[in-house]
Amino acid sequence: MVAAPTAEGLVKVAVGRSRPMGEGFAFPSGHVTAAAAYFGALFYLAGALSPSGLRVAVRVGAMVMIVLVALARIVLRAHWPSDTLAGAALGLALASAAALAASAQVRAVEG
Repeated sequence: MVAAPTAEGLVKVAVGRSRPMGEGFAFPSGHVTAAAAYFGALFYLAGALSPSGLRVAVRVGAMVMIVLVALARIVLRAHWPSDTLAGAALGLALASAAALAASAQVRAVEG
């Protein structure tokens, strides 16, 4: 979550794609990047939940939230569909990197 705004901002400046309506850069969607980073981390953390039904429900809910944020940004004409896909990819990549780092830390502690 800390790296998401910085990474998204750097890509926006590098690409420089305009929004469908309004001012500013669109690619990638910052809202979707943040949602994917947050809910991607939640998806990972749900692995620690013991009842499998609860684990599945949290993971499905996390994925649905990412999709809903992406759809809202398209419907509001704030972003092109490719902007939201890129935001989801960037946010999930950041969440995956955090999950890998956490897993490595756990393995190092467990020895």
